[in-house]
Amino acid sequence: MKNKIFVLALLGITALTLVSSQSFAWGRRDRHHKKEFIHRLDLNNQQKERFMIQKQEVEEKKLAYRQKSERIRIEMKEELAKDHPNRDKLHRYIRKINQHRTDMQLRRIDYMLEMRMHLSPEQRVRFKEMCRQGFGIRHKRK
Repeated sequence: MKNKIFVLALLGITALTLVSSQSFAWGRRDRHHKKEFIHRLDLNNQQKERFMIQKQEVEEKKLAYRQKSERIRIEMKEELAKDHPNRDKLHRYIRKINQHRTDMQLRRIDYMLEMRMHLSPEQRVRFKEMCRQGFGIRHKRK
């Protein structure tokens, strides 16, 4: 029974680590993504400023969520290192981490919708086309 819990928890930590390392890799493309977004939509100065302010707010929240999730991962590892890990605690840790991920996804959607409200009709058409092409949507590599 102990071995089962340990293996499940180890698999959970491994999965979370892989997901978080992938999100850091996506962040490297972020600078290019911003420039491309601004260029393709032909944003005016006011729109660029609003975009950058909102993007900064999202990035700050993302950093805070990452830090919280990392603290939870550390606590989870400590719990797993115990002779008798508490299954309920481990489940709570995983739920908290997943809740942070969900909150960030909701914030990104809110950010996108907020940005879209400030686009001209022509920019909205281009924005919709970009979304259809998958611009800004993170795809798994094949």
